[in-house]
Amino acid sequence: MSRAIESAGEMLSSILDKSIFWQTHALVVVSDRQNSALNIYLDGYSGKLNVKNWAKQVKVFDDTAARDVKDLAQKGILVPQPGRVRDVSYGISISADRILVPGPKDE
Repeated sequence: MSRAIESAGEMLSSILDKSIFWQTHALVVVSDRQNSALNIYLDGYSGKLNVKNWAKQVKVFDDTAARDVKDLAQKGILVPQPGRVRDVSYGISISADRILVPGPKDE
């Protein structure tokens, strides 16, 4: 019973994050491809948000994915995470005070 409640709480949190994200960034222009990739991550994709995984998810070349990610970072939607210089991971700015960092839970 406890796990069911915890799971329901996580699902509700994910749905609320997605809703708040799209409300927060409603006036920001994003391409259909960027929209699709963001929704994949907001829906709980467990991989890190980096250029390589972005390219795999939307089936584009790494250069195209890099342009998408750079554009969204400049718009304040993606936030580079501290640590690596190469293969930078990004968080998604849900709101002014919340950043979702996709990736494995054990890290």
